[in-house]
Amino acid sequence: MVTEKEFTDSELLHKVAQRDSKALESLYNRYSALLFTLTKRMLADNQKAEETLANVFLIIWKKASFFKTGSNNAYSWILTLTRNKILDTLRREKNTISIPYDDSYEDKFIIPPSLSYDDKVSLNDIDKSKEKITAAMNKLTDAQRYVIELAYFEGLTENEIATQLNIPLLTVQLKLKTAIASLMDNFNKEGRE
Repeated sequence: MVTEKEFTDSELLHKVAQRDSKALESLYNRYSALLFTLTKRMLADNQKAEETLANVFLIIWKKASFFKTGSNNAYSWILTLTRNKILDTLRREKNTISIPYDDSYEDKFIIPPSLSYDDKVSLNDIDKSKEKITAAMNKLTDAQRYVIELAYFEGLTENEIATQLNIPLLTVQLKLKTAIASLMDNFNKEGRE
C-alpha cells in the first residue's frame, strides 16, 4: 500500500485537483510550518498569518487544477502562490480602494503562471538552497539586506521604500539592483565553496 508520504508534491497536487482531501492534508503536513514561518515574517502578525495560510490552502484546494504536472515544480508553485497571497494581503491593508477579490482576480494575480521546471526537487535540496541563501544574505551589507527585506519580505514597492527611507526613487532602484547583484554573486560563491 502506498502512503501519502511516498507521493511527490506534483502527484499530491494532481490528487487535490481530483478532490482528494487526504492529499491536501499531506501537503499541509509537509509545508504548513515552513509557509507559516514565511507568512508570519512577512505579515508580522500571528493571526493574519494563520488566516492567510488557511486561505492559501483553500486556494490550493480550489485551484490545484491550475498546476501543470511536468511543467511546474510543485514546491515552487506552492511557495509562489503563498508569496502572492501574502503580498495581496499587505497591499489590501495599505489601500483604501478595494479591488474585488473574486475567482478571476485570484486566477490572474494569486495563482502562479505555468513555468517550466524540473520537478525532482527534494526537501534536502531545498534545505541546501536555504542554507546557501542565508549565507549569501549574511554577506550583504546591512543596507543591502534592509532594502532586500523591504522589497521581498515586506512586499513594499520601490516607491514605498523611497518614501519610508526618505530617499529618491532612483537611489532605491540602484540600491536594489546592487543588492540583488551582490546577493547573486554571494549565492554563486556559496555553491563553489
